[in-house]
Amino acid sequence: MLLLKLRSILSSGLVIFCSLAVLCPDLALSQTNSQTNEATPSFWSEIQEATSTLRDQEKFDEALDLIEQSAPELGDREFEVSDLTMKILFEAGRTEEAMTVWEKGLDEGFFYFVVPRFASYDGVRKTDRFKNALAQNNRLREKANSESKPEFKVVTPASYSPKNSYPLLMVIHGGNQSIVKAMDTWDPNVIGDDLLIAYVQSSMRADTKSYRWDLNGVDIYKLPTAQGEVIGLYQDIVEQYSVDTGQVSLAGFSQGGNLALIMAAEGTIPANGFIAGCPAIRSPLALETAQTAAARGVRGTIFVGSNDWTAAAVQTTVANFNEAGLPVNHIVMEDRGHEYPENFEEVLQEAIKQIYQ
Repeated sequence: MLLLKLRSILSSGLVIFCSLAVLCPDLALSQTNSQTNEATPSFWSEIQEATSTLRDQEKFDEALDLIEQSAPELGDREFEVSDLTMKILFEAGRTEEAMTVWEKGLDEGFFYFVVPRFASYDGVRKTDRFKNALAQNNRLREKANSESKPEFKVVTPASYSPKNSYPLLMVIHGGNQSIVKAMDTWDPNVIGDDLLIAYVQSSMRADTKSYRWDLNGVDIYKLPTAQGEVIGLYQDIVEQYSVDTGQVSLAGFSQGGNLALIMAAEGTIPANGFIAGCPAIRSPLALETAQTAAARGVRGTIFVGSNDWTAAAVQTTVANFNEAGLPVNHIVMEDRGHEYPENFEEVLQEAIKQIYQ
């Protein structure tokens, strides 16, 4: 299986320079959807993880070779391939090639998450070519945003009946994510079949296939706007599904973890639990907020990497929760950054048990 080959890359740091089709002749059947020709999420995730490992090692040529070899089997992920290729080329300092990939994508109607102040654009930021591409990129995003609305998708228990009421877990995607990407990670099969699972999505586009809860891909947080959208989606879900409003919890990673933590603790949505992964909080939650949440019986889990930029604010937040008597399971991933734990499925299941025990 190709996935095993990619895992060997991750474990050994080696890249096997041969055709992926030769490695796995039945790839088109085993790794793609035969009707849509779309690569399965697990296959694409393996490609992303393998290239991420190579990028961390600054093996940019190897990462690009892996993408090129994989591209024929990636179905309708043309945008994802273009986006990842462009990012690696910029990181490698191959700005002319990166610009060509970007411009070709723009001509095809794609738009990308580009923050000009990032170091990878240092060599090209002031050129007219970059400025023109950025302007076209922003126009395409603005047009998409003008037509975009917040959305949600609900996964119901197999035995769902409108005559009964069910606990609700709302999963809020992170920055540059979506309902589809959130469902890949926050797997409904792992969460369980005894509650409603609602995946909610921002109206603000980051790129052609991703969304953010802040302003147009810039680090300017717009929590009131984001909270307004999440509240509106919650109200829509309660109106359309049989929700036990006394058994609601919020979950998310990064920007989504920020919203899950803040909205549950402050009671913006009447949640009795939260699961916050690397919550992108700039300042710790105040002791008074923790005390109010504790009085409502809120429970929660927070996981964060010890090297994550959010770690210090999270640590103070957890200390305030502890002082308030609010039960929080605080998981610190040593020597890790802004990422999920390797045993995330186990962490997720334990967090849900803690909330609904």
